[in-house]
Amino acid sequence: MGANVKAAYRDIPTVFATGQSAFSVMADIGLLTRFNLFKFYSSREPNLSVGTAVKNL
Repeated sequence: MGANVKAAYRDIPTVFATGQSAFSVMADIGLLTRFNLFKFYSSREPNLSVGTAVKNL
């Protein structure tokens, strides 16, 4: 399991558009698991990894 938090600021000059600057907070989260699949012998090394991630939440 892991997570990452980011902050961003976008500055739009008032010459182009007034009140369009923005501040944002984003997070990435992810999960990873490793296990044996169809391995018919004893071993400490897993042979399959499955992971998922959600970015800029």
